[in-house]
Amino acid sequence: MADRDADESNAQAGHPGVRSPAEALTDRQQTANGLYYALIVSINYLVAPVSYVDLMHAALCNTAGASKTVANLPTSMGAFFGLVPLVAAWVFPYTRWIRPVMSYGYLCSGIGGLIVPIVLICPSPDWLKILATILHAAILMTCSGTAGVFIWEAVVRGTSERKRGRTFSITYGIGPFFAVASSAAAQKVLDLGAYPYSFAAIFFVGSLLLLVNAVLARRFQIPDEDEVVRREPFIVFIVGGLKSFLTSRTLIALGIAYVLFYAALVAMNNAMLNVESVLGVEPKQMTGWCSALRFGAKGLAGLGLGLLLARYGARSPALATSLALVMANVWTMVVPGYAYLVAFGLFGAGELGGLYYPHYLAAASRPDRLKRNIAIYQIVGTLGSAGAAVLGFVADHWGTTASMGLAVCIASVAMFIFLMLPAKPRAET
Repeated sequence: MADRDADESNAQAGHPGVRSPAEALTDRQQTANGLYYALIVSINYLVAPVSYVDLMHAALCNTAGASKTVANLPTSMGAFFGLVPLVAAWVFPYTRWIRPVMSYGYLCSGIGGLIVPIVLICPSPDWLKILATILHAAILMTCSGTAGVFIWEAVVRGTSERKRGRTFSITYGIGPFFAVASSAAAQKVLDLGAYPYSFAAIFFVGSLLLLVNAVLARRFQIPDEDEVVRREPFIVFIVGGLKSFLTSRTLIALGIAYVLFYAALVAMNNAMLNVESVLGVEPKQMTGWCSALRFGAKGLAGLGLGLLLARYGARSPALATSLALVMANVWTMVVPGYAYLVAFGLFGAGELGGLYYPHYLAAASRPDRLKRNIAIYQIVGTLGSAGAAVLGFVADHWGTTASMGLAVCIASVAMFIFLMLPAKPRAET
């Protein structure tokens, strides 16, 4: 209903909706595409202790003797490697390359991820273990990040807006519970206390499972196009994308909001590292359980956010995730004892902004510019991941409460920006 209302409002305003490429597919083909998307996302959740560059990476670095600043460096890698998906969007502009790029992205993520267990198992100094963890983060953000940009185009071209809404609701309502199971299992492995072999086992299994996504990515059915447009010169491609952002008030606001969103979200690392001060236990003893809370709440929130999207349009779920992120950071500042861990559930709900912020952008983008817009948007957003090191520095010098207070301010500004955006964007950029 929300999608139909948006199309009607666009037409009334003189901005007819852009015809969806998915109209060339049968209902059965679109359903199959939705299933492949759901399976890929579910596997990403199943390997969440490895594929999410935050708690596990920070805990591993911390166990190897790193400071909070260094323990946050894996998360900050996104700020340095976010350019790769944009380059890939330029190098592979044609529709026929969507599936191969996704497949090879997941393949390289799985194979490259084996560097961590290899270094951990072999006799090596702590600094090398930390370096391998940071390098693993760079590989994931390069390869899985590229696959993530292309899967946006695959799902937009391969499913109608109506089916996409249902796919998101089911996928992000059920998928996070796979992460609950894998996080609990990872914690059981860490509880065995066999460092570094416990971490090695987690990274090894996670990396192998990512290879399944390489197979699933090949199964998408994407409509053929008469691709007469030639690849633009790289500078023209970049300048054109930047011009789109810099000449659109909506895209400028979205870019700023996404940087702030990421910067506030990565405060979760410091919340994890602060567990020792709050509960008197080492972070590695609670990492799995915190992840289970995070993804359990994320699954419950996913069902509700899908309903918000269907009823009120693309802005509502983005606003809701922003509010959850504000609440999560406030919670870590004021709630003591084991109730402190509820913050990770709020972080999990807020983390779905990583879906609904880009979805708002996708709704505002023409299909032929979606991949470039999303790639640029991911770069802009991941600049916020550098905030992990900044927040870690603040925590090291002024305390965790100061770093969480800064994150509250950042998340509040992102929420205010979304309040100023249209409830239902038009596909015109």
